[in-house]
Amino acid sequence: MPIKQVILIVLLATVLPSFMAIGYVYSLSPAERWLFVMKSDAQSYADALLSGDTAMQGRYRNEFKGYKVSANPQSKTVLFVPRDDDGKLLLLYAPNETSDWITYEQTGARRIREKWYVLVQ
Repeated sequence: MPIKQVILIVLLATVLPSFMAIGYVYSLSPAERWLFVMKSDAQSYADALLSGDTAMQGRYRNEFKGYKVSANPQSKTVLFVPRDDDGKLLLLYAPNETSDWITYEQTGARRIREKWYVLVQ
């Protein structure tokens, strides 16, 4: 096998999956894309807000400076709204989603991941 063919095969084997991954991320809705990138940190920050863990809140606070984050201890939910998005993207974290998720869906929320809803306007 000529060296040019080997180089071409190796190049395609390494580059093609990257293009497919980028295509997958851009095929997601804006809310799902946000969760794909931010879910782990957002969930940790939301859990810290709901539990009152100020040390953990401080750790994540700077990461979410561009967001309006509102925790509601009574309903045990946290709302994430990007400041520069004019309220187009509203994400709700609801960790205790037993039967409450039905209520959220009735009020215009759509479940996009376990414990995560996007509020439809």
